[in-house]
Amino acid sequence: MTKELKKLDPRVVRTRQLLRDALVSLIAEKGFDAITVQDIADRATLNRATFYLHYQDKHDLLVKSLHDAIDELMADIGPTEENAQLIVDGPQRPIVQVFHHVAQHARFFQVMMGAEGVPAFIAGVRDYMAEITLNWLTVLQPDPAKSIVPLEIVANSLSWSLLGVLIWWLDHDLPQSPEYMAEQFRLLITSDLRQVLGLKPLTRKG
Repeated sequence: MTKELKKLDPRVVRTRQLLRDALVSLIAEKGFDAITVQDIADRATLNRATFYLHYQDKHDLLVKSLHDAIDELMADIGPTEENAQLIVDGPQRPIVQVFHHVAQHARFFQVMMGAEGVPAFIAGVRDYMAEITLNWLTVLQPDPAKSIVPLEIVANSLSWSLLGVLIWWLDHDLPQSPEYMAEQFRLLITSDLRQVLGLKPLTRKG
C-alpha cells in the first residue's frame, strides 16, 4: 500500500479496493471496452455517485489502478541507489521482489496483462519500468557517454525483457518460484547471449 493510501480514511481505501477488484473481475469476463461505470459500481455493490466521488470515469480508475500497483511494487523493491549495484554484482534482491510482488497479486496482473488485458495498462507498466531502469542505470553509469549503447535504449530493452518474462510466467500460472525466475532473468541481463545459449565464443578473423 502506498504512503498516500495509508493516510486516507480506511473507508476510502476499502471503497477504492472494491472498485479496483470489480474492474479486474469485469475485464476478465467481458473486456475493458465493454465495461460501463454502472457495471463497475454494481459489481462493487456501490452506487454510481460513490464511484464518481473517487474517479472521473473507468479510464481514470484504470490509470490510478496502474499507479497504485506500480507504487506498491516500488515500495517493496526499495531505494534506487541501494538496488542498482545489486542487480549486476550481488544477490538479485530487487528482481526477486518484483516477482514476489507479482505473485502476491497474480490475479490482478494476469487479468490486466494477459491476452484479454488492457494494452494501455501494459504500455503504462512498460514505460514505468523503463523509467525506473533508467534511474538504476544512471546510478551504475553516471557518465552516459561511456556507455556503448545509449542508456535509454538499454533501459527500454531491459524493461521489455522483464515485462516479457513476467507475462510468460503469469500466462503459465507461475510454474516456477520467484527466486528461480529472478535468477534466470539476472543471468539473461548479466551474461553474454552466446554464453547463455551454450554457444562457442566468436573468434576474430585475421
